[in-house]
Amino acid sequence: MIQYSSVCRIHTLIKIAKINIKHNRNPEVYKMAAKGAREPITLECTECKRRNYMTEKNKKNNTERLEVVKYCKYCKKRTTHKETK
Repeated sequence: MIQYSSVCRIHTLIKIAKINIKHNRNPEVYKMAAKGAREPITLECTECKRRNYMTEKNKKNNTERLEVVKYCKYCKKRTTHKETK
């Protein structure tokens, strides 16, 4: 036995499909946008040389290596972290 809510969902999907066909819209054509120029990088502590953080940066806007002051849980203090490959 089909529930009322299931029937409503089916009718709604049929209506959407008819509108897409009527306006020559193929739902498979619509895809997610590309991620772009952002690439993942790893940040390494300059004092203990451990890789503590993962982040992303835009390679087109920032071509030089990233340097950030962040907390290192191994050194137990704020240190400079540099971008590694």
